[in-house]
Amino acid sequence: MVRTVRLLGAAALLAACYNYEPLRTAELVPSAFLAVTLSDGGSEQLAQYVGPNVLVVRGRFLRTTERGLALLVESVEDRRGQTFPWQGEMVVVPGEFGPGASGSGPVGGGSTSMPR
Repeated sequence: MVRTVRLLGAAALLAACYNYEPLRTAELVPSAFLAVTLSDGGSEQLAQYVGPNVLVVRGRFLRTTERGLALLVESVEDRRGQTFPWQGEMVVVPGEFGPGASGSGPVGGGSTSMPR
């Protein structure tokens, strides 16, 4: 019983260490890890590059372009929850199709890298 309480307490403390929030592109630094959740339209538009029915594109931020966020893609996740590894190929996610772009960092830290 005591062990269970300790484990639950430790899990609660670890969960409280990170704050997920929308990113502001001005705060992005190269090589920050990002997970971009695509809208339905974004998934359709990027299907030729990342595959059909992709919900989340994960990778390292490279730079912003006039078209959107350039990422070196490490994996994609489809709408059924299956994850597919990539080898760091560059994909540009247009800003209008990735309303769920987010990263995380320590509370109060301002970092955009997502813990892995």
